[in-house]
Amino acid sequence: MIESIFDKVEVFNQRNSSGVFDFSRLIDFLCGDNIDNANKVRQQRRFSYFSAFLASRGVKSAVIEEKYVDRDYIQDFANYYSLCFTEYPRFCKRCHFFTKTYSKADIERIVVNCDADEVEALRKNYLGFFVFRPLPVVVFGRTCFRPEEKIKPHQSYLAVVKTIVNFFGVELEVEATPFQEQDSTVSACATSALWTSFQITRQLFGHLPYAPSAITRLATEHSGPSTGNILPNHGLLREEMIHAIGRVGLGFWCETLQMTVGMDYARLKIISAAYMAIGLPVILIVELNRICRGSSSSMGRHAIVACGYRFRKTCPMPEEYCGMPNKYNNIEALYCVDDQVGPYCQMIEMGHNTRAPFQWKTEWLESGREKICCHVTDVLVPLYHKIRVSHDEIFACAIEFFRSIRCFLCDVGEKRNIFHNTILNIRLTDSYALKQYVKGIEQFSYEVKSKVLLASLPRYMWLVSADVGEIPILLFAIDATDVANVVHVEFSVKYDDFLDPAVNFLASESKLFYENSLTLAYLNDCLCCCENNKTTMPK
Repeated sequence: MIESIFDKVEVFNQRNSSGVFDFSRLIDFLCGDNIDNANKVRQQRRFSYFSAFLASRGVKSAVIEEKYVDRDYIQDFANYYSLCFTEYPRFCKRCHFFTKTYSKADIERIVVNCDADEVEALRKNYLGFFVFRPLPVVVFGRTCFRPEEKIKPHQSYLAVVKTIVNFFGVELEVEATPFQEQDSTVSACATSALWTSFQITRQLFGHLPYAPSAITRLATEHSGPSTGNILPNHGLLREEMIHAIGRVGLGFWCETLQMTVGMDYARLKIISAAYMAIGLPVILIVELNRICRGSSSSMGRHAIVACGYRFRKTCPMPEEYCGMPNKYNNIEALYCVDDQVGPYCQMIEMGHNTRAPFQWKTEWLESGREKICCHVTDVLVPLYHKIRVSHDEIFACAIEFFRSIRCFLCDVGEKRNIFHNTILNIRLTDSYALKQYVKGIEQFSYEVKSKVLLASLPRYMWLVSADVGEIPILLFAIDATDVANVVHVEFSVKYDDFLDPAVNFLASESKLFYENSLTLAYLNDCLCCCENNKTTMPK
């Protein structure tokens, strides 16, 4: 039943015949007398996704702000909709969702009295919000929903934004990957992907916020006249996306992949996870393919944002990549923000079970329940402008370094195969996260921890480790902000003294490192047990 609280607030608690929160009737209420618009919204993938998502999260109540000024929509309204002959409203509605049933009296009492226990319960039961735009069909504006409450060990949501919500004077908080569907007027899929990415990079790097219409204008400001009007916009070229990233004040890394090559299939997972480790969004440009009765037909290109990943539930030793097992080769799915579906969409690998190009299964469904798959053509990562050393440079150095250690140990007759069960793990990090990581490893001695924790380090670093289980037997922190083509190791940590000759020799002879740039910290009280395939180190 819908109950009026104040002039600008409504509460919606209706259930369907199955006793589940009735998202369909909520859409009817939000669309008001425009029944035709409500019916069209229900036919969209976004409606199906959000209906299932809210039901799976156990939503019980929705609290609706009737007259809400959304920062993104009001700019898009000023740049485009206000200039139309049709009178589009300039106010939105914001819907807050809770996993507990609240009535009119409950909300009013909590907001007015601010009882500490009730406010805390309200925060605990808060799932997030979405902004309902007063537009035909494309109604889902800025959306922030918490991902799964308890992330399983083999899952990782990384690119999330902490959003503070003013709920009628009560401060609520939600950590989520922002979503907004394209309106095909001021934004297409590429603009929506950039908007989501900029919501994340703004929190990481502190640049200004940009509405979809502003992003489209930035991207196309130097486009030739043959492209037609800037608005309405029906898509951006990759070069225009890169230009928009630069105009915001960010750097970037990009590459075109050949998904007919198995190495590029693994490379996509490894590179994506390495950049997502610090919380960066990874924009993927994909080619959509309709699969029907064994035949495939192209549906065109589409831009999405990878924000997390999922490992296989049973993680065997990962397949080798360039001669060494890589941790992220065990990824079986990417979590993506797809403006045509929703946030946290799964893109599940089909990989070597399909013909080239290697495909990913999407959550797109067509009439007749046809499954839509895709293969990735381009990867684009917006970066802090001082992150100059790329993953490729670090990866090449790491592979050469570990190969050299193996060769050296073989030459000196070392029988213990220290790298028999080790897995390569390369990821981008910052100094705070690195120190928290080192602090949390019990096997590190007090001397090692103090040396790292008290060290003056660059803001951003590449962390390279050879791991047995979750324990690194060799760990390098490399300055990511240094001069290009230079690998400057800030420090390294190892477990076993018998590696001394190999590491010292390579530190002095290898062309990979500046002289005296390698500072060693020894753990003399810990011996590596990897020859017994153990995943923990003796204390």
